[in-house]
Amino acid sequence: MTEQPLHIYEPPPIIPFWLRIPRFFLFPAYSGPLVRTLIWSTLFAFAVWSEMLLVFVPVVFVVLVSMFRYAYRVLEKTAYGHLNPNEYHDSLDEGGAATAYKQVVVFILLGVAGGAIEHFLGRWVAGAFSIFMSICLPAIVMTLAITHSIVDACNPAHWLAMIGRIGKSYLALLLFLFILSGGSAVAYRVVEPVLPEEAMSFVFMFVIGYFTLVMFNMMGYVLYQYHHMLGIKIAAPALTATSGKPPSKEQQFSHKVGQMVAEGNVATAIDAIYDELRFDQYNLPLHEHYHRLLLLDTAQQTRMLQHAQRFITELLRQSRFERAVEILQACLSRDATFKLPPEQILPMAQAAEKQRKFELAMQLMQRFDRDNPRHADIPGVYLLGAKIMCEHMKRDHMAGQIIQVLLERYPTHPLAEEARKLGEVIARLGARPASGS
Repeated sequence: MTEQPLHIYEPPPIIPFWLRIPRFFLFPAYSGPLVRTLIWSTLFAFAVWSEMLLVFVPVVFVVLVSMFRYAYRVLEKTAYGHLNPNEYHDSLDEGGAATAYKQVVVFILLGVAGGAIEHFLGRWVAGAFSIFMSICLPAIVMTLAITHSIVDACNPAHWLAMIGRIGKSYLALLLFLFILSGGSAVAYRVVEPVLPEEAMSFVFMFVIGYFTLVMFNMMGYVLYQYHHMLGIKIAAPALTATSGKPPSKEQQFSHKVGQMVAEGNVATAIDAIYDELRFDQYNLPLHEHYHRLLLLDTAQQTRMLQHAQRFITELLRQSRFERAVEILQACLSRDATFKLPPEQILPMAQAAEKQRKFELAMQLMQRFDRDNPRHADIPGVYLLGAKIMCEHMKRDHMAGQIIQVLLERYPTHPLAEEARKLGEVIARLGARPASGS
């Protein structure tokens, strides 16, 4: 009798963070983090060598802002299950882009609170508050990275709730972070006697950037490890404990794939999942894991792009529009010529517009009518393009022209009435006198 294909797929169990310590130290060696660290170090060295205050201050400011923006991105991406920086994709709409600036505000507010405590309650109480703050600092940073909220990051109830849910592991995290915070100074002192003085400013910044990324990657992984306790919806479902039951066929397969990846046999793991997908083409977690493995191997780019077409199709079929847009952006970051089939352009553009990724939506719809002159989605593309131009790009004149073309070509289309109303709004905007005239 033919063996039935697997219909449920779960990735390998989440390894506790204390068993992955060596991997955290390897994280900055990936091409993305490494290139950024080298750039920060070069700029910092240039600022020092310039011996000009007007050069040093702005350059160091830019370096620190860039470093902490990327560090928070690493923390957030890791927390949601993206453990390899090759899975990241550039986006102007990253939710955590302003988190580094919010961190400054949070620290200022907490510093003001500490000063007020010392003034009204005395030095001993202020000292106790400082110790409490030091213990809670990782929880503050992790709360800010996940919620992007200054209010939540300043709320001790949120810190204590996170610490309570992580449990004893938080103490282990605190210990490792304490060791790492001093590790940069130790590493600097180790290399200082053997390197020329001219190189030390470069080395200083490199060491700072390296250990910062290690620490933020570790904090992100702790959030990923305890995502079920913290209410974090990760990119792919994780395998939980089986309460003593023997492993199922699905769990055995997922463990087998995990072992392949751990041993460096990514290509073999990719082929194994591909074989399962042939029998279970509607399994989204299986597609997710296959896509992420393909991203790990740069030699598989063509295969990744081909699979992305199927993956996006299935995501749209199951109304997973946000993830479909993320996959599309990852593909475009690897190959700017990546294209969707015509029937997916409008729903993907609508999904991008809802996520406020207006440039991406317009990029998808560009030349749609010329490339597909008889397609039924042309009126919808026209209307969405006009909306975006009018409401978000301040290109009312162009939006009005698009509405005019829509009404001329499709006067009886179901979208014609909505188009007329938008045209009236655009006309009123155009007739409004300029302020101050």
